[in-house]
Order: sequence, then structure tokens, then C-alpha cells
Amino acid sequence: MSSFDSSSFQSKIAEITELYNQVYPTKDTFPFMTREEKLGIIDLLDPLMKKLRDVYFSLSNYNESEAVEMKEQIISMSENVGIPTSINIDRAFGGHENMIRTMRERT
Repeated sequence: MSSFDSSSFQSKIAEITELYNQVYPTKDTFPFMTREEKLGIIDLLDPLMKKLRDVYFSLSNYNESEAVEMKEQIISMSENVGIPTSINIDRAFGGHENMIRTMRERT
């Protein structure tokens, strides 16, 4: 059994998918939301980014093609919710807490 088949790993992926499915559809409407709606999305974005970061760095321990593919999916998901991945992905994930704080302050 692969590490990716473990119930713990699959649980993390399910949590990421659930959060992503709540955040991604709001990408285009976010600027037009009320303050309360924006804060609700930000409250979902924070744990989503933490979970994406944790899984991404866990996958860095593997060279299997499945791990590489999953890392690429995580980068894509991050880009889709507005994380600037044109910079080093380690920096993008490392700076997400500042981004979340700034979003809350500007909302």
C-alpha cells in the first residue's frame, strides 16, 4: 500500500477538496461581496492554505510520479485561489499567513 493510500493522507485530501470547493467558486465575486461574506471566505482560505502547504511539503519527501503529480495539483489549486506561485512555492506558502492577515485588515 502506498503512503498516498493511507486513511490519514486521504482524509487530508478530502479536507482540502472540501475547502477548495467552497473557496474557488467565489474567486470572481469576492470583490463584490459584503464584508461579512469576505471574512467568511478568508476564514476558509486560511485553513485551506495551511493544509495545502502541509501536504505539499509532505509530498516533497517522495520522488514517485504520483507525488510529483499531486504537488503540481496543489500548485494549481493555490494559483486558482490567488496565491502567487510565480515566486518560489516555498515562499508563497511561507507567506500565506501575512497574506491572510493583510486580507483581513483590508476587508
